[in-house]
Amino acid sequence: MLVLSENHDAVRVLKFNRPDRLNAWTPEMGRRYFDLLEEAERDPTVRVILVTGVGKGFCSGADFQALAAIQAAGVRAGDQAGDHAGNRDVGRMGGGSGNREDGRDEGRDEGRDEGRTGQRAGSPDFEPDPRPATFPLTLRKPVIAVVNGACAGLGMVYALVCDLVFTADDAKWTTAFSRRGLIAEYGLAWILPKLAGQARAMELLLSGRTFTGSEAYALGLACRTVPGERLLDEALAYARELAATSSPTSMAVIKRQVWGDWERPLDESRDRAVRLMMESFGGPDFAEGVAGFLERRPPRFRPL
Repeated sequence: MLVLSENHDAVRVLKFNRPDRLNAWTPEMGRRYFDLLEEAERDPTVRVILVTGVGKGFCSGADFQALAAIQAAGVRAGDQAGDHAGNRDVGRMGGGSGNREDGRDEGRDEGRDEGRTGQRAGSPDFEPDPRPATFPLTLRKPVIAVVNGACAGLGMVYALVCDLVFTADDAKWTTAFSRRGLIAEYGLAWILPKLAGQARAMELLLSGRTFTGSEAYALGLACRTVPGERLLDEALAYARELAATSSPTSMAVIKRQVWGDWERPLDESRDRAVRLMMESFGGPDFAEGVAGFLERRPPRFRPL
């Protein structure tokens, strides 16, 4: 299986599973990943989703061999994930679509073009997936990236379109695009400045340099940096706490607010929050949250 799925109480853990290629991205792997996200979204027992990689990499970018096969088959790689580059709607909860200007594909791994993908041009594995690269943002449930190692190009995009990022302090990050003759792809030019600021985002994109997980945390790309041997355990503990103590409905609304309000004026965001707050006062989760607090017990929130 190119992506593994495990249950840890109310937490679903998805693992990219091409360790011999540092989990380099292929269309088939992307399709499997999105299918598993949809399954987790539908499963009422799942409240939080973690995404990580098997072995020494999170995702080292698009696989060179897969790219060559896609180009040989005449499939526009920019359509593979419904590209959002330059699209201001990239962060909206409803997703959307956009088109590449040059039709080429995303950031590669760091020079590791050896090996085979095991896929053939023209096979169903190379059919464009209609779900966009920003698909994780359309889920109601929180998605947490657990960056255990190499996180490059498209891999960095997929980390940053999660709601939270935990990273190993020694994980190697890079945008990589400029060093492959490419551009800031799949909405990274929209997301990165909002997380790190324009100057820092510009520097990372223009240079394509490699930096550590510790620097990613300092730049605001990750909410926590952890020694690699403790990374998954700490991310799981945090996810379990969310699942046990936070209302799934509240988390879904907050996720929509945070991603969607980036482009709203302050007054509009404030007024919308007031409307949502009034709605929450009449909901069962508010009553249960207050009851749990007054009775000094964990709340028993309903699933989505």
